[in-house]
Amino acid sequence: ADLDRGLPADLRANPLLEAARSVAESPTATLYAADTADGGYCIEVVTAIDTPRGAACIAGDRVAARPIEVNSPLVHGSEPVILAGRVVVPGLGSLLLVGADGAVEPVVTSGDGYWIAELTGAPRQRALAAGVTLRAMAASGAVLAEITVPPLAEGAPADLVSAPIEVTTVSNGDDLTLVLGVDGIVHRPDATSVELTYPDRTVVSIPVGPDGTFHYTLPLDRRHDLSDAPAQLVARDRGGAVIGTTSVSSVAYWHRQHV
Repeated sequence: ADLDRGLPADLRANPLLEAARSVAESPTATLYAADTADGGYCIEVVTAIDTPRGAACIAGDRVAARPIEVNSPLVHGSEPVILAGRVVVPGLGSLLLVGADGAVEPVVTSGDGYWIAELTGAPRQRALAAGVTLRAMAASGAVLAEITVPPLAEGAPADLVSAPIEVTTVSNGDDLTLVLGVDGIVHRPDATSVELTYPDRTVVSIPVGPDGTFHYTLPLDRRHDLSDAPAQLVARDRGGAVIGTTSVSSVAYWHRQHV
C-alpha cells in the first residue's frame, strides 16, 4: 500500500488489500501478492530477519508485456539470495533458474504463476557475482520467455560512480509531485557553481562548497514546477565552462516514465 503513498491518482496501483495473501514461501522468505483493480497485481517479499522489502506493482495493461516478473531484495551480510515473482505465460510447462555457469534448477510455481527461490552456497555466490536467468519453458522444450537478472552484489553502479554530478531531491512523502529542495555533489575539484534551469527556462545559480556539495531550497511557488517535466542541472568551473550535466524532477515524474 505504501507504493501508492504520495502519488497522484493516475499513477496509483490501487491494490485490493483485503485480498492480499501469501502466495509462495522459501525457508527464510515469503512472497505476498494482491490483485489490482485494473487486472494487474502487486507483490512484496518479506524475510524473517527484515521488514517488508522488494515490492512492485504491475499494471493490468503491462502484464502481457512482462511475462516473467522478478523481485530480489538486496542481500545483507551472509543472507541467502532471494528471487521471487510471477510468470504469466500461456502454455507454460516449467520455470527454470539458469546460473551463469549453465547450471539449471527447476522453480516451483503456484497455480497463479507465483514463485520464490532461495539461493545459498555456490549458487548464491554465482548469482551475486554474475546474475541469473529465469526461463519459461513449454512442455515441448521450447523457450517461451526469459529474463536475465544482473549481478546481485551490493555496490554503486559504474555510471553513478563516474557521473560528474550526483543529485537527490527532497520530497514530501504525502505528495510526490512536489520537490522541496535539491541536494548533491559535483565530483570535480574545479566546480564552483551549479545552474538549475526550470522547465520554463528560468535559471538559478547555486554555489558549490569546497567539498563539491550544494543545496537549493525551492521557493514555495516553485515546488510544483517539476511535477510534469524535469529541470536541468549544469555544473560550471570558475571560467564558466560546463563540466557536468544531469536532470532532476519529482518522484512522480520519474515514476510516470517507467509505468
